[in-house]
Amino acid sequence: IGRKYRGTSRVRHVVTLLRDVIGYDAVRDSVTRPLEGLRTAIHYGCHLLKPSKIMQVDDPNDPTVMERLVAALGATPVRHRNWYLCCGKACQSADIPMNMMHDLLGTVNEEKADILCMICPTCFGQFDHGQMKIAKQFDEQRHTPPVYYFQLLALAQGVPYDELGFERQRLK
Repeated sequence: IGRKYRGTSRVRHVVTLLRDVIGYDAVRDSVTRPLEGLRTAIHYGCHLLKPSKIMQVDDPNDPTVMERLVAALGATPVRHRNWYLCCGKACQSADIPMNMMHDLLGTVNEEKADILCMICPTCFGQFDHGQMKIAKQFDEQRHTPPVYYFQLLALAQGVPYDELGFERQRLK
């Protein structure tokens, strides 16, 4: 195609662009419809924080970047007890991810979070489809819709709800 890779591009995680280039204040200033009263549990996922020596996005033992981005939208970030758990998608055994999601969603539910906010599409798929499987396996209903951070950002910036793709999600 007439192009050559020179290794001169700097690849960054979109969260670091929001934090370091755009900034929390600019995100806050872009909000036209604050998400006040929305209790938002955060799921960091593995690949935002780990391997920490390579990613260097935030403190892997006590991250705050997603909480600060959610707070900039006017929502209330909720730190649940199992915030550090992986979604389990990469696990070889089918039982391990189900148990991990069950435990994680249990602590999200204990905190009475309205939604579970994430940045990772793999985690999103796990929590959108996985909650239905968990309901069957554990015979309990938990309904904590997973939401991408950028859906929340767009909603807070005034984009109409029906233009954000929520209808394609299993849990709404």
